[in-house]
Amino acid sequence: MKISTITFALLLGASTLFAQVTVTSVEPADAAVGTPITIHGSGFGTKKPSVFLLAASGSTTKKTKLKVTEFGGTTIVAVVKKAKSGTFSVNVKPKGLGAQEPGTITPLEIHAPSEIDVPDDVVAANSEITVDAAFLGSKKGKVRIGGVKSKVLAWEPDAYAVNSGFVRVRVPKKLTTGSHAVEISNIVGSGTSTEVLPVEGTPPGASTKPSFFCLVDGKPFQVNGKQKVGYDTSVGCFADDCISIGGLKGKTLVQIFIDNYEPLVDGPRVMTYENDPWIAYATKALSASPNISLSHSTSIEITHVDAEGRVSGTFSATNFSIETGNSLLADEIVQGTFSNVPLID
Repeated sequence: MKISTITFALLLGASTLFAQVTVTSVEPADAAVGTPITIHGSGFGTKKPSVFLLAASGSTTKKTKLKVTEFGGTTIVAVVKKAKSGTFSVNVKPKGLGAQEPGTITPLEIHAPSEIDVPDDVVAANSEITVDAAFLGSKKGKVRIGGVKSKVLAWEPDAYAVNSGFVRVRVPKKLTTGSHAVEISNIVGSGTSTEVLPVEGTPPGASTKPSFFCLVDGKPFQVNGKQKVGYDTSVGCFADDCISIGGLKGKTLVQIFIDNYEPLVDGPRVMTYENDPWIAYATKALSASPNISLSHSTSIEITHVDAEGRVSGTFSATNFSIETGNSLLADEIVQGTFSNVPLID
């Protein structure tokens, strides 16, 4: 049987047209949303191919397309934009090379967030914490602590290791005291910590705002408000080897100082002479010539430090000496309380 030149040419062209598409490897073999996948093989063609995933189990024929960012005859880079967790075959369908079957390789594993590592120490409601996790994906997801939605402050997958990363979240303000699991979810799925997060919750009706109250010779002086720093403060506190806790209202300032502060470890702690506690009382506090009185006859008791480091306690002082101007007399007394005052390192 003779084959004409034209027929031979057509057969040769068909042989080239339907060249085998081969996928030899996929890197990495484990991915999250946003992970670039490098596909190696041959017969991919010179035009932008189509790359898609199929469930390896064969339970569905639904295709999940990947976004092709780089391509050539033997190498393709494609990004997982959306997928559910599971094992998939990676399929390459060249463009303009006929209706042959795509080159296929199995498996590629798509992961939901996992390996969730929570802090060991007790944390306070409304505090910020960092939680390590793998396979976060590039698109910010959601976090729940004890089933309560938490505000995500940072979502940081590792750019170089898909199985590494962290999220920074705020512990829900109304979370109850106890041990709570942490759940992290994204468009792939969700994962839950195997260890629980110990939380010191906020009692019903209790406030976590800092407050400062005292009686100055029988007259009330009270400040409730935001944390600020220094003398220009509502209620604030510095912490190192010494701390200062102050209440500023209008032009009047009451400031507690402890020069040798020792953190509360077990039970209430009375600041003794060795700690050198003292109190300053000032009127016209923000002016160029304030009236200032000091007392070193001072008693300060730190009664509680919560999991977030906020301190509460009581104080009293007498035998004030006038330092500048004309402020408290020597026989006047200052006594009061402070609560939820944040320590600022």
